[in-house]
Amino acid sequence: GPPQEGSVLSGVVEKTRFVEGGAEWTPRDGVRAHLLWGYQWQTDADHVTGFDRESWYGRVGLELRH
Repeated sequence: GPPQEGSVLSGVVEKTRFVEGGAEWTPRDGVRAHLLWGYQWQTDADHVTGFDRESWYGRVGLELRH
């Protein structure tokens, strides 16, 4: 059916672009180490017109299973 009243989006839309890469190492059964890193670009960050932000991010993990 037709859109309902109040279902129209409004305000400033935040846009995010990113590139990321990662590596994983499994030296033996039950042991896994992984690393993820990336860089992101945000336009209209925090839904504020003209507020742009760029940042690095990363994650390191170790998984042990028996």
